[in-house]
Amino acid sequence: MSYIYCHGVSRKQLITQLLSAAHGHTVTHTLKGNTLWTVKQTGPSAPFIVCFLITQEPGPIWGYQALREALGTPSSCPIEFLGMVAEVDSAWRKSVRRYHERHSKSPVIGEIWALKRAKIPHVTITQTTPRLIGTYANKAYPLSVSKLLKPIGVAHDPRPAVSSTVRP
Repeated sequence: MSYIYCHGVSRKQLITQLLSAAHGHTVTHTLKGNTLWTVKQTGPSAPFIVCFLITQEPGPIWGYQALREALGTPSSCPIEFLGMVAEVDSAWRKSVRRYHERHSKSPVIGEIWALKRAKIPHVTITQTTPRLIGTYANKAYPLSVSKLLKPIGVAHDPRPAVSSTVRP
């Protein structure tokens, strides 16, 4: 599918047009950068997902490409949209769920994480802000969340346990 360009409209005006009834009733929507995710419904038909990829040509020329489920739609669709419409493409929905699993990781200091495609098998998270740092064999490694595969445990705290004793 090719892009449709709208001369003389701003990005905001284009988004307003895409959400208007001219493109079907918008049940819900979310905008992520230049990707407008919508659940649309036309007449008595079942609701469906439409992804509008928005682009700009030189000058005030904005355009969009409308993609429906199973037509090369990106995997960044809001996960809650999947439950609002009938399934069209199970492989695409699986890729959406994988996308959200990868992007919902929030490592916590002290957790041990297995790594994807790395020379070391795992790291213990030692810092989360301002930069994610993990250690393995007493060596610190800067990390990106995309390198984390899954949490596999919690590191043993080397500090001695505090005992409380009651004195008479």
